[in-house]
Parts: sequence; C-alpha cells; structure tokens
Amino acid sequence: MPGQTLFGKRRAYQRKVAYAEFEGICSGDILTFEPKNRKVLLPELLPFICQSDAFFDHALDTSAGSLSPRTSWTALKDFEFPLPPRDEQKRIAEILWAADEAASAYQEALNHIHIVSQISLEHTLDTLNCPEL
Repeated sequence: MPGQTLFGKRRAYQRKVAYAEFEGICSGDILTFEPKNRKVLLPELLPFICQSDAFFDHALDTSAGSLSPRTSWTALKDFEFPLPPRDEQKRIAEILWAADEAASAYQEALNHIHIVSQISLEHTLDTLNCPEL
C-alpha cells in the first residue's frame, strides 16, 4: 500500500528498507510498517527511522537462525526511539527526502558522466585507429 515502509526481515544486516509509492504485494520475508496513529508519527519519517543504526542494531540483536537469520514483528515492535513533535518530524522528513533526492540525482549524473566518458574514449580510439575519419 502506498506510504508503507517495507523492511526485509531476512538477513537484516543487509539493511533493506524501502518506501512503497504504489499498490503491490511482497514476499513473506518483508514486513510492512505504517504508523498506528498518524497524528503521533508521520509515515514519511518512518523509512528513515527504520534505516537508523539503532533500528538495525535492534533487528540484528533479535534475529535468529544461522544460515538465513530473520527477525520478527514480535521482536521489532518493542523498538523504542525518541520522537520529536509532529511539526519537527515534518521538517526532518522534508530535509531527509530532499537529501535522498539529491543523492539519487547525483548518482544519476555520475552514471551519465560515465557513459559520456566511455563514448568519448571509444570515439577517440576509433579516430586513432582510422586517421582518415
């Protein structure tokens, strides 16, 4: 469901967290989180809470199994964290989402630079091999 935070309970050390932007289904190894009361916790802040070191430490501490360790909702539901007032949550979430978008745009620019440099290198090598061009 849009607005839910998705958390990979299997191998929590891989830090798999996502924010659902559309309707869909997921495997049984994904926990879906949403605030019980949106007046207390903004859904937009929840993915960042789930990406915090403290949350991952809790998830790892509550994981069981050797080959494919898993945590559970029963274990994670007891995670406690300081929660600022709602207006401050909104400001924090806006800043974090803006930083996330900036990081994505930066990565996309790096990918384009890599492609352009590869094309430029190939063109230069082609020109060196065929001086008549």
